[in-house]
Amino acid sequence: MKILKLTPKLILNKLRRLKKIKLSFIGDSLMTTQHWASYGGYPDVLSAFSKKINPKVEIINAGIGGPSRAGYSHVWGKKE
Repeated sequence: MKILKLTPKLILNKLRRLKKIKLSFIGDSLMTTQHWASYGGYPDVLSAFSKKINPKVEIINAGIGGPSRAGYSHVWGKKE
């Protein structure tokens, strides 16, 4: 059995060769920066990384933070 070895150099080369692509993250307060004591949620960190490696990759952070699901029921179109 052949084991695929992905070295950091190989991964970076593959990322650099990507054509234009959009990655969208949908989620809750784990996606947004308003509830974090850090510099950003992981979509923001991934976006900063991808801009340095391949600016054709667009990261969209569609995370909505809130106190609860009920607090943003208007976004999802449902009443709790």
